[in-house]
Amino acid sequence: MGTVFSLTVATGGRPAREFRPALAAACAVLHRADEMFSTWDAGSPVSRLRRGEATLGEVPPEVAEVLAECRAARQASGGWFDPWAMPGGVDPTGLVKGWAVERALAVMNDEGIGAALINGGGDVAAYGAPAAGERWRAGIRHPWRPGALAAVVEVAAAVATSGCYERGPHLIDPATGQAASRAASATVTGPRLALADALATAVAVGGDEALAAVAALEGYEGYLIRPDGSETDTGGVTFVTVLPEWSGLPGNAARGERHTAIFRVAGGTGMPAHGLWLVQENEIVSAAPAAARRGSRPQMTVQDEATAQGVILTPTAAAKVSNLLAQEGRDDLKLRIAVQPGGCSGLRYQLYFDERDIEGDVKATYEGVHVVTDKMSAPYLAGATIDFVDTIEKQGFTIDNPNATGSCACGDSFH
Repeated sequence: MGTVFSLTVATGGRPAREFRPALAAACAVLHRADEMFSTWDAGSPVSRLRRGEATLGEVPPEVAEVLAECRAARQASGGWFDPWAMPGGVDPTGLVKGWAVERALAVMNDEGIGAALINGGGDVAAYGAPAAGERWRAGIRHPWRPGALAAVVEVAAAVATSGCYERGPHLIDPATGQAASRAASATVTGPRLALADALATAVAVGGDEALAAVAALEGYEGYLIRPDGSETDTGGVTFVTVLPEWSGLPGNAARGERHTAIFRVAGGTGMPAHGLWLVQENEIVSAAPAAARRGSRPQMTVQDEATAQGVILTPTAAAKVSNLLAQEGRDDLKLRIAVQPGGCSGLRYQLYFDERDIEGDVKATYEGVHVVTDKMSAPYLAGATIDFVDTIEKQGFTIDNPNATGSCACGDSFH
Protein backbone atom coordinates (compact mmCIF):
# COMPACT_ATOMS: atom_id res chain seq x y z
CA MET A 1 0.00 0.00 0.00
CA GLY A 2 3.05 2.18 -0.12
CA THR A 3 2.90 3.73 3.34
CA VAL A 4 4.10 3.33 6.94
CA PHE A 5 1.87 2.05 9.75
CA SER A 6 2.34 2.68 13.45
CA LEU A 7 0.57 0.73 16.19
CA THR A 8 -0.04 2.16 19.64
CA VAL A 9 -1.28 0.32 22.72
CA ALA A 10 -2.49 1.71 26.03
CA THR A 11 -0.81 -0.83 28.29
CA GLY A 12 -2.58 0.04 31.52
CA GLY A 13 0.60 -0.80 33.39
CA ARG A 14 0.96 -4.29 31.96
CA PRO A 15 4.39 -5.42 30.70
CA ALA A 16 5.03 -4.65 27.02
CA ARG A 17 5.92 -8.29 26.30
CA GLU A 18 2.31 -9.30 26.90
CA PHE A 19 1.22 -7.35 23.82
CA ARG A 20 3.83 -8.60 21.36
CA PRO A 21 1.83 -11.57 20.02
CA ALA A 22 -1.17 -9.34 19.33
CA LEU A 23 0.99 -6.72 17.63
CA ALA A 24 2.65 -9.39 15.52
CA ALA A 25 -0.76 -10.71 14.45
CA ALA A 26 -1.92 -7.21 13.53
CA CYS A 27 1.24 -6.61 11.51
CA ALA A 28 0.66 -9.87 9.69
CA VAL A 29 -2.77 -8.61 8.62
CA LEU A 30 -1.22 -5.42 7.23
CA HIS A 31 1.48 -7.34 5.35
CA ARG A 32 -1.14 -9.64 3.90
CA ALA A 33 -3.17 -6.65 2.70
CA ASP A 34 -0.07 -5.11 1.12
CA GLU A 35 0.69 -8.35 -0.72
CA MET A 36 -2.82 -8.43 -2.16
CA PHE A 37 -3.44 -4.80 -2.98
CA SER A 38 -0.07 -3.22 -3.77
CA THR A 39 -0.14 -1.46 -7.14
CA TRP A 40 3.66 -1.15 -6.92
CA ASP A 41 4.11 -4.94 -7.01
CA ALA A 42 3.50 -6.12 -10.57
CA GLY A 43 2.76 -9.62 -9.28
CA SER A 44 0.11 -8.67 -6.71
CA PRO A 45 -3.46 -9.91 -7.29
CA VAL A 46 -4.73 -6.36 -7.81
CA SER A 47 -1.99 -5.57 -10.32
CA ARG A 48 -2.82 -8.73 -12.26
CA LEU A 49 -6.52 -7.86 -12.13
CA ARG A 50 -5.85 -4.35 -13.42
CA ARG A 51 -3.89 -5.70 -16.38
CA GLY A 52 -6.60 -8.21 -17.22
CA GLU A 53 -4.34 -11.17 -16.43
CA ALA A 54 -6.73 -12.49 -13.77
CA THR A 55 -10.46 -12.47 -13.17
CA LEU A 56 -12.16 -11.62 -9.89
CA GLY A 57 -12.72 -15.32 -9.29
CA GLU A 58 -8.99 -16.00 -9.66
CA VAL A 59 -7.80 -13.59 -6.98
CA PRO A 60 -8.20 -13.83 -3.17
CA PRO A 61 -11.80 -13.24 -1.97
CA GLU A 62 -10.67 -10.15 -0.05
CA VAL A 63 -10.27 -8.35 -3.38
CA ALA A 64 -13.95 -8.82 -4.21
CA GLU A 65 -14.83 -7.68 -0.68
CA VAL A 66 -12.84 -4.46 -1.05
CA LEU A 67 -14.24 -3.74 -4.51
CA ALA A 68 -17.77 -4.16 -3.13
CA GLU A 69 -16.95 -1.57 -0.49
CA CYS A 70 -15.54 0.68 -3.21
CA ARG A 71 -18.83 0.51 -5.09
CA ALA A 72 -20.72 1.48 -1.93
CA ALA A 73 -18.28 4.34 -1.30
CA ARG A 74 -18.66 5.55 -4.88
CA GLN A 75 -22.41 5.80 -4.37
CA ALA A 76 -22.08 7.40 -0.92
CA SER A 77 -19.70 10.05 -2.24
CA GLY A 78 -21.92 11.04 -5.13
CA GLY A 79 -19.41 9.60 -7.57
CA TRP A 80 -16.46 11.71 -6.41
CA PHE A 81 -14.68 8.57 -5.22
CA ASP A 82 -14.39 6.24 -8.20
CA PRO A 83 -11.58 3.65 -8.32
CA TRP A 84 -12.75 2.59 -11.79
CA ALA A 85 -11.91 6.04 -13.19
CA MET A 86 -8.23 5.77 -12.32
CA PRO A 87 -5.64 5.43 -15.10
CA GLY A 88 -4.47 1.85 -15.62
CA GLY A 89 -7.61 0.17 -14.35
CA VAL A 90 -9.48 -0.16 -11.07
CA ASP A 91 -7.41 1.10 -8.16
CA PRO A 92 -8.86 0.65 -4.62
CA THR A 93 -5.94 2.47 -2.96
CA GLY A 94 -8.22 5.26 -1.69
CA LEU A 95 -10.16 2.80 0.47
CA VAL A 96 -8.05 -0.28 1.06
CA LYS A 97 -5.64 1.35 3.51
CA GLY A 98 -8.50 2.15 5.87
CA TRP A 99 -9.93 -1.34 5.31
CA ALA A 100 -6.59 -2.93 6.25
CA VAL A 101 -6.22 -0.80 9.38
CA GLU A 102 -9.71 -1.82 10.50
CA ARG A 103 -8.86 -5.50 10.16
CA ALA A 104 -5.56 -5.14 12.01
CA LEU A 105 -7.22 -3.18 14.81
CA ALA A 106 -9.91 -5.86 15.13
CA VAL A 107 -7.18 -8.45 15.68
CA MET A 108 -5.74 -6.35 18.52
CA ASN A 109 -9.17 -6.05 20.08
CA ASP A 110 -9.82 -9.79 19.74
CA GLU A 111 -6.48 -10.50 21.41
CA GLY A 112 -7.63 -8.68 24.53
CA ILE A 113 -5.96 -5.29 24.14
CA GLY A 114 -8.19 -2.79 25.93
CA ALA A 115 -7.27 0.34 23.97
CA ALA A 116 -5.26 0.76 20.79
CA LEU A 117 -4.69 3.02 17.81
CA ILE A 118 -3.27 2.38 14.35
CA ASN A 119 -2.04 5.18 12.13
CA GLY A 120 -1.70 4.21 8.48
CA GLY A 121 -0.03 7.08 6.69
CA GLY A 122 -2.24 9.66 8.38
CA ASP A 123 -5.45 7.58 8.40
CA VAL A 124 -6.26 6.64 11.97
CA ALA A 125 -8.54 4.13 13.67
CA ALA A 126 -8.77 3.64 17.41
CA TYR A 127 -10.84 2.15 20.21
CA GLY A 128 -10.78 2.46 23.97
CA ALA A 129 -9.13 5.32 25.83
CA PRO A 130 -5.40 6.15 25.95
CA ALA A 131 -5.76 6.81 29.69
CA ALA A 132 -8.57 7.16 32.19
CA GLY A 133 -10.81 10.05 31.24
CA GLU A 134 -8.89 10.84 28.05
CA ARG A 135 -9.59 10.48 24.34
CA TRP A 136 -7.33 9.86 21.39
CA ARG A 137 -6.45 13.00 19.44
CA ALA A 138 -5.13 13.40 15.91
CA GLY A 139 -3.35 16.38 14.44
CA ILE A 140 -4.32 17.40 10.89
CA ARG A 141 -1.25 18.43 8.98
CA HIS A 142 -1.06 21.99 7.72
CA PRO A 143 -1.23 21.73 3.91
CA TRP A 144 1.49 24.34 3.29
CA ARG A 145 3.76 24.08 6.33
CA PRO A 146 4.88 20.48 6.96
CA GLY A 147 5.96 21.20 10.53
CA ALA A 148 2.62 22.67 11.60
CA LEU A 149 -0.96 21.58 12.18
CA ALA A 150 -4.16 23.03 10.75
CA ALA A 151 -6.28 21.58 13.57
CA VAL A 152 -6.50 18.86 16.18
CA VAL A 153 -9.52 16.57 16.35
CA GLU A 154 -10.69 13.92 18.77
CA VAL A 155 -10.74 10.36 17.43
CA ALA A 156 -13.78 8.42 18.57
CA ALA A 157 -13.31 5.66 15.99
CA ALA A 158 -11.75 6.80 12.70
CA VAL A 159 -10.33 9.86 11.01
CA ALA A 160 -8.88 9.99 7.49
CA THR A 161 -7.12 12.78 5.63
CA SER A 162 -6.34 13.31 1.98
CA GLY A 163 -4.64 15.97 -0.14
CA CYS A 164 -1.84 16.65 -2.59
CA TYR A 165 0.54 18.48 -0.24
CA GLU A 166 2.92 15.51 0.13
CA ARG A 167 2.67 13.42 -3.04
CA GLY A 168 1.85 16.25 -5.42
CA PRO A 169 -1.08 16.14 -7.89
CA HIS A 170 -2.18 12.51 -7.90
CA LEU A 171 -5.91 12.68 -7.28
CA ILE A 172 -8.04 12.31 -10.40
CA ASP A 173 -11.40 13.96 -11.03
CA PRO A 174 -13.50 11.01 -12.26
CA ALA A 175 -15.63 13.31 -14.43
CA THR A 176 -12.72 14.81 -16.38
CA GLY A 177 -9.83 12.39 -15.93
CA GLN A 178 -7.68 15.37 -14.97
CA ALA A 179 -5.89 16.19 -11.72
CA ALA A 180 -8.27 17.57 -9.10
CA SER A 181 -7.67 20.96 -7.48
CA ARG A 182 -10.74 21.73 -5.36
CA ALA A 183 -9.12 21.13 -1.97
CA ALA A 184 -5.83 21.71 -0.19
CA SER A 185 -6.72 19.26 2.57
CA ALA A 186 -9.71 17.05 3.32
CA THR A 187 -10.55 15.24 6.56
CA VAL A 188 -13.42 12.88 7.33
CA THR A 189 -14.33 11.30 10.66
CA GLY A 190 -16.74 8.45 11.25
CA PRO A 191 -17.35 4.98 12.65
CA ARG A 192 -15.45 3.12 9.90
CA LEU A 193 -12.02 4.02 8.54
CA ALA A 194 -12.51 2.28 5.19
CA LEU A 195 -15.41 4.56 4.23
CA ALA A 196 -13.83 7.61 5.91
CA ASP A 197 -10.68 6.98 3.84
CA ALA A 198 -12.69 6.87 0.61
CA LEU A 199 -14.76 9.92 1.56
CA ALA A 200 -11.65 11.96 2.41
CA THR A 201 -10.35 11.15 -1.06
CA ALA A 202 -13.71 12.23 -2.48
CA VAL A 203 -13.64 15.57 -0.65
CA ALA A 204 -10.05 16.15 -1.76
CA VAL A 205 -11.26 15.66 -5.33
CA GLY A 206 -14.69 17.29 -5.24
CA GLY A 207 -14.27 20.00 -2.61
CA ASP A 208 -17.50 21.54 -1.36
CA GLU A 209 -19.72 19.35 -3.53
CA ALA A 210 -18.22 16.16 -2.11
CA LEU A 211 -18.35 17.61 1.41
CA ALA A 212 -22.10 18.01 0.97
CA ALA A 213 -22.33 14.29 0.23
CA VAL A 214 -20.46 13.54 3.46
CA ALA A 215 -22.84 15.78 5.40
CA ALA A 216 -25.74 13.64 4.22
CA LEU A 217 -24.26 10.44 5.66
CA GLU A 218 -25.21 9.42 9.18
CA GLY A 219 -22.23 9.30 11.54
CA TYR A 220 -19.71 10.91 9.18
CA GLU A 221 -18.36 14.46 9.33
CA GLY A 222 -15.95 16.38 7.14
CA TYR A 223 -13.49 19.27 7.30
CA LEU A 224 -12.26 21.00 4.13
CA ILE A 225 -9.40 23.45 3.59
CA ARG A 226 -9.79 25.06 0.19
CA PRO A 227 -6.87 26.01 -2.08
CA ASP A 228 -7.30 29.69 -1.13
CA GLY A 229 -6.84 28.89 2.57
CA SER A 230 -10.51 29.27 3.53
CA GLU A 231 -12.16 26.41 5.36
CA THR A 232 -15.49 24.83 6.13
CA ASP A 233 -16.83 21.74 7.87
CA THR A 234 -20.06 19.82 8.27
CA GLY A 235 -20.59 20.97 11.84
CA GLY A 236 -19.99 17.77 13.76
CA VAL A 237 -16.20 17.44 13.86
CA THR A 238 -14.87 17.57 17.44
CA PHE A 239 -12.06 20.11 17.26
CA VAL A 240 -9.66 20.49 20.18
CA THR A 241 -9.05 24.14 21.03
CA VAL A 242 -6.16 23.77 23.45
CA LEU A 243 -3.50 21.92 21.51
CA PRO A 244 -1.16 19.37 23.11
CA GLU A 245 2.59 19.73 23.08
CA TRP A 246 3.96 19.85 19.52
CA SER A 247 7.71 19.99 19.19
CA GLY A 248 9.75 21.44 16.34
CA LEU A 249 13.30 20.12 16.23
CA PRO A 250 15.64 21.73 13.72
CA GLY A 251 17.79 18.61 13.61
CA ASN A 252 14.83 16.63 12.33
CA ALA A 253 13.90 19.40 9.91
CA ALA A 254 17.38 19.48 8.44
CA ARG A 255 17.21 15.76 7.82
CA GLY A 256 13.72 15.98 6.40
CA GLU A 257 12.32 13.48 8.91
CA ARG A 258 8.59 13.27 9.58
CA HIS A 259 6.74 11.82 12.53
CA THR A 260 3.12 10.97 13.16
CA ALA A 261 0.89 13.71 14.48
CA ILE A 262 -1.01 11.40 16.81
CA PHE A 263 -0.61 12.83 20.27
CA ARG A 264 0.54 10.48 23.02
CA VAL A 265 2.39 8.67 20.23
CA ALA A 266 4.99 10.98 18.70
CA GLY A 267 5.92 14.61 18.07
CA GLY A 268 6.28 16.61 14.89
CA THR A 269 8.94 18.08 12.69
CA GLY A 270 10.26 21.59 12.42
CA MET A 271 10.29 23.84 9.39
CA PRO A 272 11.38 22.90 5.86
CA ALA A 273 15.03 22.00 5.40
CA HIS A 274 15.81 25.18 3.46
CA GLY A 275 14.60 27.39 6.33
CA LEU A 276 17.44 28.86 8.42
CA TRP A 277 16.37 28.97 12.04
CA LEU A 278 16.56 32.19 14.03
CA VAL A 279 14.45 30.97 16.92
CA GLN A 280 13.39 27.35 17.14
CA GLU A 281 10.63 27.62 19.71
CA ASN A 282 9.43 30.74 21.49
CA GLU A 283 6.49 29.71 23.62
CA ILE A 284 5.51 33.20 24.69
CA VAL A 285 1.76 33.56 24.34
CA SER A 286 -1.35 32.06 22.91
CA ALA A 287 -2.51 34.07 19.92
CA ALA A 288 -5.80 32.20 19.49
CA PRO A 289 -8.69 34.60 18.80
CA ALA A 290 -11.50 35.01 21.31
CA ALA A 291 -13.82 32.80 19.26
CA ALA A 292 -11.36 29.93 19.57
CA ARG A 293 -11.20 30.32 23.34
CA ARG A 294 -14.98 29.99 23.49
CA GLY A 295 -14.72 26.51 22.03
CA SER A 296 -14.47 26.81 18.26
CA ARG A 297 -11.25 26.15 16.36
CA PRO A 298 -9.00 28.98 15.12
CA GLN A 299 -10.23 30.00 11.68
CA MET A 300 -7.86 29.64 8.74
CA THR A 301 -9.80 32.00 6.48
CA VAL A 302 -7.69 34.89 5.22
CA GLN A 303 -9.08 38.15 6.63
CA ASP A 304 -7.81 41.02 4.49
CA GLU A 305 -8.87 43.74 6.89
CA ALA A 306 -7.25 42.05 9.89
CA THR A 307 -4.01 41.27 8.13
CA ALA A 308 -3.50 44.57 6.34
CA GLN A 309 -1.17 45.87 9.03
CA GLY A 310 0.92 42.70 9.09
CA VAL A 311 3.94 42.21 11.34
CA ILE A 312 6.04 45.16 12.51
CA LEU A 313 9.83 44.84 12.80
CA THR A 314 11.55 47.33 15.10
CA PRO A 315 14.77 49.04 13.94
CA THR A 316 16.74 47.02 16.51
CA ALA A 317 15.28 43.74 15.24
CA ALA A 318 15.81 44.79 11.62
CA ALA A 319 19.46 45.55 12.34
CA LYS A 320 19.95 42.15 13.97
CA VAL A 321 18.29 40.36 11.05
CA SER A 322 20.44 42.33 8.58
CA ASN A 323 23.52 41.22 10.49
CA LEU A 324 22.45 37.57 10.39
CA LEU A 325 21.74 37.83 6.67
CA ALA A 326 25.20 39.28 6.09
CA GLN A 327 26.71 36.34 7.94
CA GLU A 328 24.80 33.99 5.66
CA GLY A 329 26.11 35.80 2.60
CA ARG A 330 22.67 35.66 0.98
CA ASP A 331 20.63 38.51 -0.45
CA ASP A 332 17.65 36.39 -1.56
CA LEU A 333 16.40 35.40 1.88
CA LYS A 334 13.37 36.78 3.67
CA LEU A 335 12.46 36.67 7.34
CA ARG A 336 9.44 34.39 7.54
CA ILE A 337 7.25 34.53 10.63
CA ALA A 338 4.72 31.80 11.30
CA VAL A 339 2.48 30.44 14.01
CA GLN A 340 2.63 26.73 14.79
CA PRO A 341 0.37 24.76 17.15
CA GLY A 342 2.05 23.71 20.37
CA GLY A 343 3.34 24.91 23.68
CA CYS A 344 1.57 25.35 27.00
CA SER A 345 -0.66 28.12 25.68
CA GLY A 346 -1.62 26.53 22.42
CA LEU A 347 0.48 28.35 19.79
CA ARG A 348 4.15 29.10 19.33
CA TYR A 349 5.99 31.45 17.04
CA GLN A 350 8.62 30.52 14.49
CA LEU A 351 11.07 32.89 12.82
CA TYR A 352 13.41 31.65 10.13
CA PHE A 353 15.04 32.63 6.85
CA ASP A 354 13.23 31.47 3.72
CA GLU A 355 13.90 31.92 0.02
CA ARG A 356 10.37 31.01 -1.11
CA ASP A 357 7.51 33.19 -2.32
CA ILE A 358 4.27 31.50 -1.27
CA GLU A 359 0.92 32.46 -2.72
CA GLY A 360 -1.02 34.61 -0.28
CA ASP A 361 2.03 35.80 1.72
CA VAL A 362 1.59 39.07 3.61
CA LYS A 363 4.72 41.10 2.89
CA ALA A 364 6.46 44.13 4.39
CA THR A 365 9.95 45.68 4.30
CA TYR A 366 11.74 47.28 7.25
CA GLU A 367 15.22 48.80 6.98
CA GLY A 368 15.84 46.70 3.88
CA VAL A 369 14.68 43.47 5.55
CA HIS A 370 11.85 41.66 3.74
CA VAL A 371 9.33 40.17 6.18
CA VAL A 372 6.73 37.62 5.05
CA THR A 373 3.90 35.82 6.83
CA ASP A 374 1.90 32.96 5.33
CA LYS A 375 -1.80 33.53 4.88
CA MET A 376 -2.72 30.96 7.53
CA SER A 377 -0.63 32.63 10.25
CA ALA A 378 -1.39 36.24 9.27
CA PRO A 379 -4.69 36.61 11.21
CA TYR A 380 -2.91 35.66 14.45
CA LEU A 381 -0.02 38.08 13.87
CA ALA A 382 -1.80 41.22 12.65
CA GLY A 383 -0.14 44.20 14.36
CA ALA A 384 2.42 42.08 16.23
CA THR A 385 5.76 43.80 16.90
CA ILE A 386 9.04 41.91 16.74
CA ASP A 387 11.97 43.30 18.69
CA PHE A 388 15.44 42.07 19.62
CA VAL A 389 16.71 42.25 23.18
CA ASP A 390 20.28 41.80 24.35
CA THR A 391 20.52 41.95 28.13
CA ILE A 392 22.14 39.96 30.91
CA GLU A 393 18.86 38.20 31.56
CA LYS A 394 17.94 37.36 28.00
CA GLN A 395 19.08 37.59 24.41
CA GLY A 396 16.85 36.96 21.46
CA PHE A 397 13.82 38.04 19.49
CA THR A 398 10.59 38.91 21.29
CA ILE A 399 7.05 39.27 19.98
CA ASP A 400 4.49 41.70 21.37
CA ASN A 401 1.22 40.44 19.95
CA PRO A 402 -2.01 42.40 20.56
CA ASN A 403 -3.99 39.28 19.66
CA ALA A 404 -2.49 37.34 22.57
CA THR A 405 -4.47 36.79 25.73
CA GLY A 406 -2.22 34.85 28.06
CA SER A 407 1.34 33.90 28.72
CA CYS A 408 3.15 30.65 29.22
CA ALA A 409 5.28 29.92 32.27
CA CYS A 410 7.99 28.53 30.04
CA GLY A 411 7.71 31.42 27.59
CA ASP A 412 11.24 32.76 27.99
CA SER A 413 12.82 29.67 26.49
CA PHE A 414 15.10 30.44 23.54
CA HIS A 415 17.15 27.59 22.12
